[in-house]
Amino acid sequence: MLDVHATSRIDPNITAEYALVDPIIRGDIKQTIRQLVSKKTVPSVPIEAGHYASIPLDLMTGALRTLLLAFPQASVEVEFIVYLDPVLDAAGEPTNALKDIEPVRNIVKRQGIDLTRQFLMQRLDTLAHGQEGQRNRTAELFAGLLAERDFIARSGPLYRYIRVQRPILVDAVKRGLADESWKVKIQAMGALTLFSGSLDYELTRAISSNLSDDHWPVRMMALYTLSKSPGDGFGQVIDWSAKYDSQQLVRSMAVALGGQEKPVPTEKPGSGESN
Repeated sequence: MLDVHATSRIDPNITAEYALVDPIIRGDIKQTIRQLVSKKTVPSVPIEAGHYASIPLDLMTGALRTLLLAFPQASVEVEFIVYLDPVLDAAGEPTNALKDIEPVRNIVKRQGIDLTRQFLMQRLDTLAHGQEGQRNRTAELFAGLLAERDFIARSGPLYRYIRVQRPILVDAVKRGLADESWKVKIQAMGALTLFSGSLDYELTRAISSNLSDDHWPVRMMALYTLSKSPGDGFGQVIDWSAKYDSQQLVRSMAVALGGQEKPVPTEKPGSGESN
């Protein structure tokens, strides 16, 4: 979370109605993300001269969340620039519409994990015996390590990188997908959406096993995750869910993903009861 303070120094009736956040990533990965967060921010009362309004913004979202989770060994510095009522200047760069209020800047550093054998063994033990919240974070970590490994295998190393055998990471992710907690299952599947390419057969099969889970949020997330990397038979899967899943929200998700609904029976003419 980031608290943005908009201070009124001149006009006693000044308000900022729109906040825009652009993060600049430096370090092992260099990238600028435009419009990570855009939020309408209308204070309940005008900001008086010398006072401020505090606007909480959740920044672990969108492309930044994907980058941080999918490259866990990368050390980065993220500078958040927050514009209030942004406009473009003469150079085409964003700035505040109110010239007397400077954009808010805040720098956060994320140290990449030191992937030692001991660290890996500890996290595998946490995945098996940790509390639910710990298993959530660990399932997310292993999915990130797997996404990072596959990306670097295609593109080459971008930074100091410790390679882990893929079967170890796949097995850890599969443990998360089969966890006794439905919340951990959802977290593990959500993390797999970090993959830019297709999921392999082992992971697809592990996700597919959750299509029959007793908890409907698990079934819904399984559909969504599989839709990000559709393979042979996915059309049949979403058609079945759209027609026969016991939860309306899951059926609606399947339809939104392209599934065919169960036809609604139509009453034949003259089949109604006569008085």
